[in-house]
Amino acid sequence: MSNLSSNPIGLFDSGIGGFSIFTTLKKIIPREKIIYVLDNKYAPYGYLTKSKLKERSIEIINFLISKKSKTIIIACNTVTTNLINFLRNKYSLPIIGVEPGVVPASLKTKTGIVGVLATRLTISSYLFKKTSKNIIKNVRIISKEGKNLIEIIENDKIEKNSTLKVLKSLINPMIKENADVLVLGCTHYTFLVNQIKKIIKNKMTIIDTSEAIAIQTKKILNNERLVSNSKENNSNLFFYTGKPIKSKILINEKLRKIKI
Repeated sequence: MSNLSSNPIGLFDSGIGGFSIFTTLKKIIPREKIIYVLDNKYAPYGYLTKSKLKERSIEIINFLISKKSKTIIIACNTVTTNLINFLRNKYSLPIIGVEPGVVPASLKTKTGIVGVLATRLTISSYLFKKTSKNIIKNVRIISKEGKNLIEIIENDKIEKNSTLKVLKSLINPMIKENADVLVLGCTHYTFLVNQIKKIIKNKMTIIDTSEAIAIQTKKILNNERLVSNSKENNSNLFFYTGKPIKSKILINEKLRKIKI
């Protein structure tokens, strides 16, 4: 057992999207302490330049390392698809990313057509394009930018009729093109699943990678001998960088302001 095993897992996203991964982690590895940074001052990441995205990622990872994090989870598809290789080369500790689930989607589709909802930066990233074009053969990818969806989620407008209207405008064209699998290419979008199901009914299968990330994290902790030996369900820390977060999703968590 490594002497780092009692150290926390560091996790970050531009906002509450990473909470979907956080909750799954606590189910699969409940004894691990997690430090979650919500970088809402710069949300959503999908609108940043790549240089600014790199700058923010480095600053937040350095903060998490200062808090003795034993591994880092990038709970953001935009950061992962644009910077994962750079960040893994820069840091020596394990870094786990969240990639859009186009590969598992390609194995599930029966029509050969897969729909992807993601941010502009994710869709335009080299990693996403490489995966979509080179790794997946004989599958057509229909990508749609989920414009304004992150703002809708962050501002507790998930259940609004206007949100359903926005989702219909994005998903119905995919259904008309005979797509039978929908990839949620942003961790925020997990919170829209109930609304999405009203639209797709039984016409599409949803691919959400939160559970896969939690399982991969557990595997890496085991391989690196970093699994916590704590007998308690460790307390977690939540930090934010911008305006106070009032989302109902985090209503039971204590949030602390930090300046990064």
